[in-house]
Amino acid sequence: MSKCPSVKLYKYCDKFGLNIIRDKEIRLSKPMEFNDPFELLPIIDDSEFTLEKVKTILKKERFFLDWKKAKYPDKDEKEASEIYVQSVDQLATDRLEEIAAKKESIQWTYVETSSLGFLITSFVQCNDSLLMWAHYADKHGGIVIEFDPTQQPFTIEPCLQVVKYRQERSVYRHVFDGDEKKMASQFFSIASDKGEDWAYEKEVRFITPNYVSNIRDKRFLMIDPKLILSVTFGCRCPIEYRIEIGKLLKRPGFEHVKMFAASINPTKYALDIYEIADG
Repeated sequence: MSKCPSVKLYKYCDKFGLNIIRDKEIRLSKPMEFNDPFELLPIIDDSEFTLEKVKTILKKERFFLDWKKAKYPDKDEKEASEIYVQSVDQLATDRLEEIAAKKESIQWTYVETSSLGFLITSFVQCNDSLLMWAHYADKHGGIVIEFDPTQQPFTIEPCLQVVKYRQERSVYRHVFDGDEKKMASQFFSIASDKGEDWAYEKEVRFITPNYVSNIRDKRFLMIDPKLILSVTFGCRCPIEYRIEIGKLLKRPGFEHVKMFAASINPTKYALDIYEIADG
């Protein structure tokens, strides 16, 4: 996983960016809602799908206890253990066949399964990208909001992940023993990988379980105004929109927020960003 010791966090927004400032919350997305069909579509590594590997895991005590509870709840532990030892080979064979049969299903449903428990929102590391302004900020008519990466919840590891751009898709390795830390680590790695064509975005992802207390309705991340550092208006941003956001930033708690405006450079394919006193 790519940790974020020091990054910039900018969010390109269309007209709905106003809602972030007004309501003090960021809308989160389920992974299955992304527009890229390659998101969370890992390659399945079945090299560890071996009989000996499964047998070794099934010999762990907790698997025996689960089996005993389901099959022989009334037998004493010693007697049940003897039966279990004799059954391990067949249990491992059955388990291996079950996993192998689900290999393709695991790949294609990984994004759906992940969407049951995790939410994501995206940031980038610059506020002057011509492509990002055009694609995500209403054709330069929106805004870019800068957030403070040194404040919670962005400091909670491993929630903030720098996206890695690669040719080869991520690899999924089945966690036979159900170790939650291993599964979480693998998920964060897969969820922060994208194809090389997206590299211009310089994306940073905030990935979080959907059950934490600062998430409303399993959809909105509630934020403190101190997380917002600045707002940059696009070169085509309507004056009415700038005035409305300027008013919102005059509310208590937003006094520290700086305002910037983008303008077209007179000679280059570039934007000039300059600070302004009022929207």
